[in-house]
Amino acid sequence: MKILLVCTVLVVGLINLTSASCFGGAIKTITYKWMNKTTPYCEYDGKKYGDGSHFIDLSKCQTCNCKPDGLQCCGIGYFAGVGVVQDCEIVADGCEAAILNKEKTALCKTA
Repeated sequence: MKILLVCTVLVVGLINLTSASCFGGAIKTITYKWMNKTTPYCEYDGKKYGDGSHFIDLSKCQTCNCKPDGLQCCGIGYFAGVGVVQDCEIVADGCEAAILNKEKTALCKTA
């Protein structure tokens, strides 16, 4: 029983270490003045994106989707969530994850 508990704690810990960084926002609508019409959109960084849009913001390392239930953005590469590699250090290299040796002088040699 103790082994099962220990395994469960370890798995939950690993999931927390690799969880993605995501956020969302509500769908908004534009209402036209002269026509009886509204258009749904999502707003990201001050810009409006139509329902069904998909875009990538490399300056913030985010990939986003505008869906009928709202905006969904998640980190990409390093910012998607960082795991653990034994005897190595994971660092951001732009949006990507670089796995370096502990001294951070070269790529880590993994088995």
